[in-house]
Amino acid sequence: MKKLFALTLIFAAFSFGVNAQTTKTSKSVKSETVHTDSKDKKGKMAQRLNLTNDQQSRMKEVQQSFKTKKDAIKNDASLSQSEKMEKLKALHAEKKESMAKILTKEQQDKMKEMKKHKKDQKHKSKR
Repeated sequence: MKKLFALTLIFAAFSFGVNAQTTKTSKSVKSETVHTDSKDKKGKMAQRLNLTNDQQSRMKEVQQSFKTKKDAIKNDASLSQSEKMEKLKALHAEKKESMAKILTKEQQDKMKEMKKHKKDQKHKSKR
């Protein structure tokens, strides 16, 4: 009986060790997948909107500038949480306006349509 208990204990310890290693691996794969999916989505959107190379590079500049400013706000220890939220909200509005200036009227309309469709799909999946 003691041998059976000892074997069970060893087996359980081994199983937990293997599971811990698997979890770490799956998290790193998941983060790589999310990063890749984000690039794919941007590429598909550029393709659907029929963006020119100039528009794509200008969008990328806006996105990079936004990320830099967003990180600066998030890491600013002198701001309270509500001040950070307020500044981030204003920054998002600024980004949206900058991106809209890059797009033609037809592309803006197409983007609004795509966002509406995505929102409708989300509501359908929640039901």
